[in-house]
Amino acid sequence: MSDPNDYNAHLLLADAFYNNLQYDSAEVHTKKFIAVIPDNTSALNMLASVYYYKKQYTQAIEQYKNTIKFDTTFADPYNNIGVCFKNTGNYDSAIYYLKLANRIDPKGSNENLALFYKEMNNLDSAKKYEFIARKYNPGYKL
Repeated sequence: MSDPNDYNAHLLLADAFYNNLQYDSAEVHTKKFIAVIPDNTSALNMLASVYYYKKQYTQAIEQYKNTIKFDTTFADPYNNIGVCFKNTGNYDSAIYYLKLANRIDPKGSNENLALFYKEMNNLDSAKKYEFIARKYNPGYKL
C-alpha cells in the first residue's frame, strides 16, 4: 500500500485477509477503515464476523449491534447475533434475534430457527421452521 492513510486500501486488504482466514490482519485493517468511516455497515459487519470466527462472541454481538445502529433493515447482523447467542448457550436470546432477522428477510433465518429448536428438543417448532425454510430452499432438510 503506497499511502498508509488510504482507507479504501485498508478495506480491500481487510477483505482479502478475511477471505484467506487471516482474521487478525483482517481485524487490523478493518479497524483502520472504520476509524475513518465509522458508519460503513459492510466494514462494521466484517469486523463483527472477524470476532465471530475468532470465537469472541461477546465482541461479535456488540459489533453486530453497532452495525444495526446504522442500518436496521440489514437482516444478517440480527441472524448472526442469534448464532452468537446460540454458541454461548443462550437459546432464548438466539431465538429472539433470529425472529427479528426473519421479520426483515424471511428467507435467511428459518433454517437456523429450525436447527436451534431441534437442539432445544422443541420438535413442533423445529418442523414448523423447517417447512417454512423449504419454501425458500426446497432441498433443505433438518
